[in-house]
Amino acid sequence: MRLLHLGDLHIGKKVNGYSMIDDQRAVLAEIVELARARNVDATLIAGDIYDKDQPSAEAARLYDEFLTALHEAGIAILAVPGNHDSASRVSVLSSILSSNGVSIAKPFGGEVERCELHDEHGAVNVYLLPFINPAIARTALPDSEIKTYPEALRTVIGTIDLDASARNVLVAHQFVIGSGEAELSESEMRTIGTLDEVPSDIFSAFDYVALGHLHKPQWVIEDKIRYCGSPLKYSFSEVSPSKTVTIVELGGKGDISFEMPELHPLHDMLELEGTIAEMRDYAQAHPESASCYVRVTLTKEDLQAFAKLKDIFPLLMRLDFKATESRRSASTRSISSNELTSVNPLEMFQMFFKEINGREMSGAELKIISEVCLDEAEGGAPDEAPQAHDLRLRPLCQQRNRRFPRAGRGGHLLDQRANRFGQILDLRRDLLRAVWQGQRQRPHGRFVQERPLHRSRARNQR
Repeated sequence: MRLLHLGDLHIGKKVNGYSMIDDQRAVLAEIVELARARNVDATLIAGDIYDKDQPSAEAARLYDEFLTALHEAGIAILAVPGNHDSASRVSVLSSILSSNGVSIAKPFGGEVERCELHDEHGAVNVYLLPFINPAIARTALPDSEIKTYPEALRTVIGTIDLDASARNVLVAHQFVIGSGEAELSESEMRTIGTLDEVPSDIFSAFDYVALGHLHKPQWVIEDKIRYCGSPLKYSFSEVSPSKTVTIVELGGKGDISFEMPELHPLHDMLELEGTIAEMRDYAQAHPESASCYVRVTLTKEDLQAFAKLKDIFPLLMRLDFKATESRRSASTRSISSNELTSVNPLEMFQMFFKEINGREMSGAELKIISEVCLDEAEGGAPDEAPQAHDLRLRPLCQQRNRRFPRAGRGGHLLDQRANRFGQILDLRRDLLRAVWQGQRQRPHGRFVQERPLHRSRARNQR
């Protein structure tokens, strides 16, 4: 018997603002053709069918088209909801569908659903376990004392009456750990710390465990417990290796083999680093890069970097600068209160700028910052409203970039104008409070930002 192991489809997902629906339609069509060509008997979908628990109509239509194509090819479908899915929505009409070869696990109610497949060696029991957390397990099994993920899964698996002489397969969506370290990616939803980790020994009684949840294909236990990975790359941490599907071939009891055919995405992902000139050279040498989703890390500043790179790579998803990446990888420098009081705001800004960008400020940059904060740092009245200075700050603060955190209550945001000078990213609250002396502390202790009045309000006050 041949089983096609899939998971983490995330139908309807957007990556860096790009809808992946066309990429998903293409890869799912490829999977259907692959299943036909390899004479697959059943498809196992290990959760995260959709990217959201309330999928769009377009995502639901694509999922319907995928199931219909598999069904028309005579391939049975067995699926479980993942943590991104609404179990009740995904399993709607499951009772009717099950009579037509489509089995979708309902929300866990105390028993793990079992489906039976047959070949010349006899029965194959496939158990469908939707995503489980301690709260779900406690609700379904009120007499059990369950506090942790391992306790939840051990208790739930313990409710299964396994026939040890038969071939038993489990389809689940959990974070299962073996003896090695799991390969994670940026696109996965994790809980805090290691709370959701489940030891692999809980599943030792099964012949094969088809897992979903981690997006990189990997073994938890060789030839026994496997993550098939997502069919598409959903973050730049998944640039390599290539995506695959897992085909499991079951012979008699204990006879199992695997095949991992590679998938061919509509648009691959590509990470590059260098100058804009080097990017042009790369694009000329690799014309296929024009159809790739690209992340570029520039090593040299350029005021029109994004526009220039968009001309080179039409599907540019992300642009970073080397100085920003260096700062993220470096340890944060701590600044003592004595050091804060011994230097003026302009000197503090210069220190911070050099630490981030690896160079001194230019004359033009220094002039902008000195006009904004130096005079006030050396003489403004404590309760003076910083309206004049706020007008000069506005070009730095007008177009807010959501990647930049807010500095305290109503703190200023540095944005695209500051970014053009290769300046500040991820500003710390204490440093901004030291730099932007235009934010005067009012008698009640709050830091406030003077904002220009809305036009209608200004007219009314006049």
